[in-house]
Amino acid sequence: MGGFFRTAHKLGKPFVIYIIAAFLMIGVFEALHHFPGLAAVNAFGLDHIILQISLLLGGVLFYAGITYLSYQKACADFEKIDL
Repeated sequence: MGGFFRTAHKLGKPFVIYIIAAFLMIGVFEALHHFPGLAAVNAFGLDHIILQISLLLGGVLFYAGITYLSYQKACADFEKIDL
């Protein structure tokens, strides 16, 4: 079951877990272009446009896949609860 909307009580734990996960992900992604060989990720203009477009499309596909999995889980949870 999900953390935020499972019940109206005890919202603190899922919120803190989300904040920690988001903070770590943002830290990794902000530091990524400082690693050797990954400077092209932070390129400006059309210097590395193929890399940037491929990363964008990868992100879109990842987002669509995670959204689909979330939808499937929500449908299964709704069938269990179905008021």
